[in-house]
Amino acid sequence: MREQMVNNINAWVDDYCQRNNVKKEAVAESIGMSRSTFYVKLSGKTDFSIFDAVEMSKLFNCSVSELLDVTPSD
Repeated sequence: MREQMVNNINAWVDDYCQRNNVKKEAVAESIGMSRSTFYVKLSGKTDFSIFDAVEMSKLFNCSVSELLDVTPSD
């Protein structure tokens, strides 16, 4: 599940960068994170915090659930 969330965040970041013609460094700066920390988190070596997810969801204009592709389980 963790790997799926990281992959989803990467997909959102890639899509956002492509649509807006920006680099990942710009995304990191927009959410108040250093470039190096952002890349470590994108690689899955450390986790994004809920605060990071909220900031990214605001930037990407999506919900945190959409960003993480979390669906309720039965």
